Amino acid sequence: MNWKKRTSLEIEDSVDKRDFTGGYDFLPWVWYMRKFMIFAFFLNVFIGYKAYEEYLAIEGSIILVASIFFGIAIPSLIGGLLIREHKEKKKGISR
Repeated sequence: MNWKKRTSLEIEDSVDKRDFTGGYDFLPWVWYMRKFMIFAFFLNVFIGYKAYEEYLAIEGSIILVASIFFGIAIPSLIGGLLIREHKEKKKGISR
């Protein structure tokens, strides 16, 4: 996995080859191209963790549902969307 940031010439060369990721592997692509998605992923994990801490203190079932939703469901959805988008862009499919 190459974490070196690519120059605009290298990115244009990969786009000419129908690789819309800029030639990056998955994790460097996410880091350089989708920083907001990383922030959203970790923010939802943090919210789910804090909701679970609150559930342990109060024992409210709705808090448990919220912690599962924000801590597991939403980060899984974000991760799945990122993986799918990277695979499609590697094949030259842009939405």
